[in-house]
Amino acid sequence: MDATQKPATDGTQQRPLLTWLILVYDRAAEERFPFKRKWYRFNYGRATPKQMEDVLRICGHRKPELLPNAPPLGLEEPRVSFQLGGTTFTSRQIIEYRNLFDLVPEGDLQEGIEQFSGFLSVTLAHDSYFEDENEKATIATKVQEHNKKHPAYRYHPNQLYDRCVSRLFKERLHKEESYVIQFSRRGNRARTEALQTAIEQARNNLRASWGIEATSPIEIMAAKPADAGGLQAVDYMLWALQRLYERGEERYWEFVAAKASLVHDVDDTRVNEYGVYYTKKNPLKKESLKNPPT
Repeated sequence: MDATQKPATDGTQQRPLLTWLILVYDRAAEERFPFKRKWYRFNYGRATPKQMEDVLRICGHRKPELLPNAPPLGLEEPRVSFQLGGTTFTSRQIIEYRNLFDLVPEGDLQEGIEQFSGFLSVTLAHDSYFEDENEKATIATKVQEHNKKHPAYRYHPNQLYDRCVSRLFKERLHKEESYVIQFSRRGNRARTEALQTAIEQARNNLRASWGIEATSPIEIMAAKPADAGGLQAVDYMLWALQRLYERGEERYWEFVAAKASLVHDVDDTRVNEYGVYYTKKNPLKKESLKNPPT
């Protein structure tokens, strides 16, 4: 870690490790997709007191007097400096302070971790911020326009699938002693290596967001639904959701709704950028959908 980033040690401030994972759209690369991923850390040494205050406020850091007096954080004793219910996205105001975040070589976020009192992460709304190969901000519409100019690019369903895997397991891999995860084989390839990478990314996201180190062993298996009863049940539930969303047919979902504790509609951002959570208290109905089928 650069010496300028070393937080104060006189106890007057409790500074969290503040990270930012940025997706990079490298126009010069032969393979522009999937996006490259680069980790950045906030450099306290280059920020003025006012900038530091603004950045921590934007990222949800509580005032020092609200934080418990605690020694510097060690890897064996993870803490978080704030608590949030559900998913919370960082205000886009943080982009004004992008120049105060330094690239982390090789993604080594744990270097110097003992000097911080907690963890914070910049989490912008899904697909709302990208950078190009020169660390210049770009937006999704520009990415789409660039794709139109290069028609040789083809969408790969595996990219979306793997991304959903990382999102699904982000906060679900640190509570048990071990895990066995069974995926449905798609096509003729098991893709266990790619799915293992997606699972590891989920662990990285958990560590960056909450400072929780998930180390439980995970066994990943791929099977055809015909050979696994659990996959058959999942297939039916997904099919029932598809009928509801695409055709407005509720009866299939009603058969199994009681077995589902949560449905997260990430595309319905009418109220919140993170989407909508449907639970037993807020059940999923046709009239609840963003664009209900007629």
